[in-house]
Amino acid sequence: MLKYRIWLIAGTIVLIMHFGCRSARQIPPKAVTKTPIQPTPEKIIPHVHPKIPMQQPEIKLINKPQPAKLKTSPAPKIDKRNVSRVKMPGAGGSRFLSADNFVTRWLVYGPFKFKESLNKQPPTGAIIHRAFVDNEKNINGGSGKSQLLLPDKTCTKQFPGRVNLAKIFPGIEYSAAYAVAFLDSDRPISDLKLYSGSGGYIKIWLNGQLIHTYNRHNRDSRWDQDIVNGIKLKKGRNQVVVKTVTIAKPWSFYFRFTDKNGLPLTFSQP
Repeated sequence: MLKYRIWLIAGTIVLIMHFGCRSARQIPPKAVTKTPIQPTPEKIIPHVHPKIPMQQPEIKLINKPQPAKLKTSPAPKIDKRNVSRVKMPGAGGSRFLSADNFVTRWLVYGPFKFKESLNKQPPTGAIIHRAFVDNEKNINGGSGKSQLLLPDKTCTKQFPGRVNLAKIFPGIEYSAAYAVAFLDSDRPISDLKLYSGSGGYIKIWLNGQLIHTYNRHNRDSRWDQDIVNGIKLKKGRNQVVVKTVTIAKPWSFYFRFTDKNGLPLTFSQP
């Protein structure tokens, strides 16, 4: 009986093992679904340029060009013969003119020749505005070649008061010259009248101020061709600069003053 039970148990175990293994072979294995691994998105870090301190552009100081200094004439060494003393007319003065009523003591600086074509450039007479020396309005005749022109060399009975530049520049055409005179006055004088005349063109400065220009057309020289009112002389020394341009006429000019009533002033040597 015991033996029978053992054999029964052993057979049951064999059957279980047989059918269990077969069942294991017939059951297909479950499909394993692999979930694809999603790549971790790469974190994009924006590229930041390092902060570089901004450099200020180097500022170079440029020295502005200074205007060229004009050459000026040296301090004048005034010859006493180049100075005239001014005398106002007395009561009941005469209007009759003599050489003493003109400024006739001049220091002449020149001549400065120019091409004939320059005179033909418009406008008419523009050549008178051409500066032949630096600072021409204050030229004193002390530099370069200058000549003292006195009344005994230029004035005649026929032409009293004439400043005859042709006397020292004979046969000269298409040229310019400067004449300088010094007038001493013992007091300030106002309301004077300037009377001038010229062969060719003329330009006149008094104490550095332009007081008259004539450049309309070429002409012969006569006295009192031009009249300028409201002229003033200061007390002490006054400087007159006359610039003349000759074209093809006798080269000379006239220069005198009257008071407001037309009575002529007198000029004498100190």
